[in-house]
Amino acid sequence: MDASGANVTITSSFSTATETSSTDFNAGTYSGTKLTGSGDSASVELNTTFSDPFTQNLGSWRNPPIMPGGFGAGGFMVYPGSGNYIYALKGNYTKMFLRYDLATYNWSSLADVPVSTDQGAGLAYYNNDIYCAVGGFRKDFYRYNLTTIPGRI
Repeated sequence: MDASGANVTITSSFSTATETSSTDFNAGTYSGTKLTGSGDSASVELNTTFSDPFTQNLGSWRNPPIMPGGFGAGGFMVYPGSGNYIYALKGNYTKMFLRYDLATYNWSSLADVPVSTDQGAGLAYYNNDIYCAVGGFRKDFYRYNLTTIPGRI
């Protein structure tokens, strides 16, 4: 734009608009713009709000009740792929094995892991069984069956 108020053309990949003068432009025809200065030193700022069309339907974060006493080193969670429960090791040198109910937002204790869990512990689910590697550079490996041996590792 020059000092004479010549036409201003705004071009983007979505549309093109032409204002007839700097007066029209400054009048706020484009409410998402701010004009600063004049002549060769003029600048236009775009004041926009970005809305990502890919994330608008993804949901939001919640803050459900934390595991009793919190997670520690070696804490781990696994979801079986269906149902209302997430299963978890508390870690931090404990034997605690718990279940989180996605419908009621409550934690409940299950049978303890036979030995304490530590850094490197992990859980995996396969065919109604939860497998537990206890971590801490140990070779202990356990199976918890969700259907035939409830509450037992």
